[in-house]
Amino acid sequence: MSKHKSDLDKKSAETFLDYLAAMGASPRSLNRHLAALKSFYKFNEIALRIDSFRISSRESAYLEEDDIQKFYAATRTPFEHLIAHCLIGAGLRLAEFCSLTTKDINLRKHRITVIGKGNKQREIAISKHTEDAIKEYIKTMETGEINLVKRHRSNIYKTVCNIARRAGITQHISPHNLRHTYGSLFLAKGGKIEELRDQLGHTNIATTSLYGHTNIDDRVRNLPDGV
Repeated sequence: MSKHKSDLDKKSAETFLDYLAAMGASPRSLNRHLAALKSFYKFNEIALRIDSFRISSRESAYLEEDDIQKFYAATRTPFEHLIAHCLIGAGLRLAEFCSLTTKDINLRKHRITVIGKGNKQREIAISKHTEDAIKEYIKTMETGEINLVKRHRSNIYKTVCNIARRAGITQHISPHNLRHTYGSLFLAKGGKIEELRDQLGHTNIATTSLYGHTNIDDRVRNLPDGV
């Protein structure tokens, strides 16, 4: 295979990864895509030499309970209130939040339905506070509207940063950090890790273990048989 061909393939891969990064993919997510690309290229006898993305400690940052209350208090509009309760209060991914419609919400059963990674559908249990935030926001929607979110992901990201700044939170906070806050608080309050895995839509229990801020081997070792 010619050198020109190899260079072209590397550029294509880099362009794809750059696009994912621009869409808000985390370094951890980018590394998963990179691993898949390397396997595909290897199968086609192409050497893909791209270094892994460095995972910053702030990617796994989360809010302590005092800051959670400050964040909620700093919301100014029903939409900001909705963001806070869906990300912190229900652990939604940014993409899942942005695709919510009124058809996905079942307040009678205290559930919302989302389409997660891999196009997998799952039901998420929501609290009374999250229900109230949803009801409050739906009242502001035009008659016949079904999409709860009419803004681009990047705008939601900026809104989260603005709320954190108003709340006096000095650490960098992203939508993913709010989801991480939900997971960390869930386990800290005694929730079962397998229940959190289902709530967050994780395929691998090892990924869920990261939310406990404990040694992954200890977490897995203490799980019931068959998990």
